[in-house]
Amino acid sequence: MPSKIPSRLAQIFGSNVARRRQLLNMSQAEFSEKLDIAPDVVSRVENGYIAPRFGRIELIASLLDCSVADLFREAPGDTASNAATLAELIRPLPPQKQEEVISLVAQLVQVLKTAT
Repeated sequence: MPSKIPSRLAQIFGSNVARRRQLLNMSQAEFSEKLDIAPDVVSRVENGYIAPRFGRIELIASLLDCSVADLFREAPGDTASNAATLAELIRPLPPQKQEEVISLVAQLVQVLKTAT
């Protein structure tokens, strides 16, 4: 039996799910429990071998604290994608905490610029 080759969209989706899950320090086991699915199903989704239905995609986005569209974006790497990821990460924080994160990022950027 030939092995199934993941579609490009399923790979993008799966990669984004895995990346966001890891950013939240959530294991596949924890994530699968929240989704009420088997851990091997999470692995197959993250590797692009299966694609969930629309309702499950909405639940995944909710659990990962992002929009459904974020899960279908190309892999991060460009400034706009990275900025969108940072915006999504700080969105649940109150405005004062968001400003603190932005200040920390600005300081880190200055350190990294002088280190190169």
